Amino acid sequence: MTLSPGNAAEPVNPQEQQLAAIVKELQGQQDQIVRNQAKIDAKLVTIAEAVRIARIYSSRGGN
Repeated sequence: MTLSPGNAAEPVNPQEQQLAAIVKELQGQQDQIVRNQAKIDAKLVTIAEAVRIARIYSSRGGN
């Protein structure tokens, strides 16, 4: 779920300003989560390849 204020006018009252700030902060956190998930996925690919290679070598060892 992505929250986007679009081209909304600048909030006038303090509650709207606070809400806009919270929405902006949540968007930043969501972006960070997406970047972190991409890093996790990349590391999982590396680990899966290492496990695959280890299985190949262990099967060649006759065990």
